[in-house]
Amino acid sequence: MGSSPETENPSPNIFIPEEWSEAADSIAYDSVTSPPPISFICGPKNSGKTTFSRHLLNILLQRYRKVAYLDTDVGQTEFTPPGCLSLTVIDKITPDLTIPCMKTPERHCMGCHNVVEDTVWWCQTDVEDSLWGHVGPL
Repeated sequence: MGSSPETENPSPNIFIPEEWSEAADSIAYDSVTSPPPISFICGPKNSGKTTFSRHLLNILLQRYRKVAYLDTDVGQTEFTPPGCLSLTVIDKITPDLTIPCMKTPERHCMGCHNVVEDTVWWCQTDVEDSLWGHVGPL
């Protein structure tokens, strides 16, 4: 149980605080029930949300064959071009957390990369149906 050396030091330029490692391990391994855990990562600008999310994905992939990642940050997307709300299934550990990698999402919903500038579109779009419409079990 716990972090492997592959994810402990993913890159010489990335520092993963002990609290983050403990939190990721707790999310991944403290749940003995099914279904797997659901986590929501939030915080202020430049607080490390993306880095923690990548680290958590790697930890979850040590326990689970696949991890679904719902990306709701349309201004700074993780796996798709800006302006996408996307649901992406990840099945491989990312050894270097500094390198973003594009992936084909299972489902996505295109819009403006700035929700504030295009609030009307986002409010009128059935995002839930667009993202969850035909996604089966992992």
